[in-house]
Amino acid sequence: MHYVEITKPEPQIIVVTVQKPEPTIEEFQDYLSRMLKVYQKHQNIVVIYDTSKSKFLKADFRIKLGLWLKKHRELINQTVYGVAYVFDTPITMMMMKGVFLVQKPIWRNKVFSKKQKALDWAHQLIQENQ
Repeated sequence: MHYVEITKPEPQIIVVTVQKPEPTIEEFQDYLSRMLKVYQKHQNIVVIYDTSKSKFLKADFRIKLGLWLKKHRELINQTVYGVAYVFDTPITMMMMKGVFLVQKPIWRNKVFSKKQKALDWAHQLIQENQ
């Protein structure tokens, strides 16, 4: 089982769903590698990160993610219309604030507590950019 499931439910929407509470080092690296391929392969997309199955991500993973975002920020910014983050607990919200301390997103982004609201926002962004 992967740490995250990456699906494309619609042509311009990528949904990244956390599948396990805590990743191993290998699973986390696999996740970052798979996401890099998503950003390299697609254009004009909205990415939705659904963290509802996530637990608190360890500090070394948060730092690694922040550094990865920093390294690939231009690619991500050129690829996406926006990124939605679905956090259903204060813990996951606090976790991502820590990641954003390492690398604040330069792309349009928004935080939601429900996946459907994130999907609605994704449709709005796609329509605005058509």
